[in-house]
Amino acid sequence: MNNALSEHPAVLFGQWLRNKRRDADAVAREFAGRVDLSPAEYAEVELGIDVGRWITPKQQNLICIMLNLDETGEAELNYKLDQARSASRIQFGDVFTRDQLTPVRCSTLYNEQIDEKKREEILDAVFKPLE
Repeated sequence: MNNALSEHPAVLFGQWLRNKRRDADAVAREFAGRVDLSPAEYAEVELGIDVGRWITPKQQNLICIMLNLDETGEAELNYKLDQARSASRIQFGDVFTRDQLTPVRCSTLYNEQIDEKKREEILDAVFKPLE
């Protein structure tokens, strides 16, 4: 992640949530399921990507329950989440570059290496904004 994003409210929210989850000894994959998110969606939340999209009032409530937050903890969650939602939206491409995620070795079902065109198609799909 670039330095410009390190102080972004959505990134700070994701870091806060990751720390609270770890303090509760919860594994990310299991925690994601308990707050009704896929592991991939939850991973994006912890990175600060599309926080407003993934954390609905339902998830917000489930996070409070899963982390057993008291009034102070719930207020902190609400404040950080409001800050993240009101900030500019971070997308996948803001955090990762195509070079970082370019498949180095990738083959088809028939064990044939993919060509450059197929590699670019994969990257286009990975970086296509969600609608």
